Amino acid sequence: MQPTNRRSTCRKPARKSVQLHCRRGALGLGADLAVEFLDVSEGGVKLVAKEQLQAGDEVEIILEGHGLRGPIRRLGEVRWVLPEDGSGYRAGVRFQKLISYRDVQSVSL
Repeated sequence: MQPTNRRSTCRKPARKSVQLHCRRGALGLGADLAVEFLDVSEGGVKLVAKEQLQAGDEVEIILEGHGLRGPIRRLGEVRWVLPEDGSGYRAGVRFQKLISYRDVQSVSL
C-alpha cells in the first residue's frame, strides 16, 4: 500500500542561487542553523540543519538571492526531523503564513 501524500501544496526543488537561513525562535536571533536548502512550497521548506531541531520548535526562515525582489521572511514550525548521514539533520518546516506562488517560482527550479 502506498503512503498518502497529505501535503496541501506541491514541493519544488530549490535553486542553488537562493540562500536559506534558519534561526530558532521568532526574533531571528542566534546562529544560522541551515546547511542546505532542499525544496520549497507555498506552505514550507525542507532543509538540512547543523543542529538537531525538535518537532514543534518555532524558527524564522529567510530566503534571499538572485531574482528575488527582497528577502522572504517567514515564521514556521518544525514538523519533522530525520538524522542525515554525518551531515546534520533533515527537517521540514511549515510556514505560519503562506508565501506566494510567484515567490515559490522565484526560489525553485
